Amino acid sequence: AEGKSDYVEFFVTEASVTTDRTEYPEGVAVKPAFSCTLGDTLMGWMVKTADHAKFLGILRSDDGTLADHVVLPAGSHYIIAHYRNRYGVYSATPSPVFHITGK
Repeated sequence: AEGKSDYVEFFVTEASVTTDRTEYPEGVAVKPAFSCTLGDTLMGWMVKTADHAKFLGILRSDDGTLADHVVLPAGSHYIIAHYRNRYGVYSATPSPVFHITGK
């Protein structure tokens, strides 16, 4: 039996996270830049270590707003951002891995 399917609405979105360089000395703030499609809202961002994919937490300042930087321990890390639009919440393409060098 043949029949027609209902239309499916979908939304193509593009979001990414970048850092301004691939290596930082320990103790220096990493300030990521976020890019998303019009209509998306940045909900939060988190840092993971590249070696064991350890979750270091979603970054918020004391007043509950999103933090704009983070100071990390030595090692390799990447950042994932979470966005919301009318279709739900999703994760952006992670940033490239960057390195924090020891003192």
